Amino acid sequence: MKRLFVFAVVPVLLSAMAWCQAGDPELAEASAFGGFVSGIGTHGFVGAGAGMAIGKYFQGVGEVSFAPIGSNTIRDHPATQTVQQSRVYDFNFSLHVQFPIGKKLAPYAIAGPSVIWNSFQSTTVGPGGDVKALAVNETNFGFHTGGGVRYYLPHDWGIRPEVRVVISAKTYVVTSVGLFYTFPKE
Repeated sequence: MKRLFVFAVVPVLLSAMAWCQAGDPELAEASAFGGFVSGIGTHGFVGAGAGMAIGKYFQGVGEVSFAPIGSNTIRDHPATQTVQQSRVYDFNFSLHVQFPIGKKLAPYAIAGPSVIWNSFQSTTVGPGGDVKALAVNETNFGFHTGGGVRYYLPHDWGIRPEVRVVISAKTYVVTSVGLFYTFPKE
């Protein structure tokens, strides 16, 4: 499980490093964020991402996030099944449509697809009282929509509060605050 996560995070970070080489301040951004997931229970989450400007009003952003969601899952399961140690990994690519207001503020709308990986322990009691324990990995496809605001701070840093709705087998809301760094000219 950790290897799959590493294989997903490394390409995102390498892409950000490649974008850095161009040295344009409006070309690349790296971010880290945290917040809460609600709608599949209320749980904390963390994530990181990298983005690339596609003109003044558009930015492509790839992100990876992790949320431990306890006994909840993205899909519904039979009442005879007990779920424990459920974890959600969200790999998404979104288009941010920005509406800049001056040099410091840029509200944006979000739209984009995601692959959601839900890993958990499942215990099922059969009709004869037989107990089966399994490690389960489920992959779901989703769609992200919502909005946020980029607030630019001095020295190429910024703050990014955001609310997004993730539409998948279950629909849930993600509220976050992130810190981002825009790569400066060399």
